[in-house]
Amino acid sequence: MATGDVTTRQIGTELNVLHRSKSPYIVKFYGCFLAQTSVYYCMEYMDYGSLDRLYLGGVPEPVLSRIASAVVQGLWYMSKELNVMHRGTRQRRRPEYALRLVCVGH
Repeated sequence: MATGDVTTRQIGTELNVLHRSKSPYIVKFYGCFLAQTSVYYCMEYMDYGSLDRLYLGGVPEPVLSRIASAVVQGLWYMSKELNVMHRGTRQRRRPEYALRLVCVGH
């Protein structure tokens, strides 16, 4: 199978999962559009941005507890309701970004 075919299938799978996701723990997906050879996703705007910018000096424990709970509930929803597994986590060499979740898939 050609690389383009695999990429197209992965994008289709991801769009399907995003379209079916209806959980307060998953960022809302509004749709997508194509422009030339690119796919643009229209997703809920999270006005605080990413955690790495919000908590440069570390995340306070009460906040970390809420984050961990939301991540676990989001993963549970994906597993039990959508029958998909999170593709996994990726580590970075810098200790302040020790672990991050990445895209979804079958």
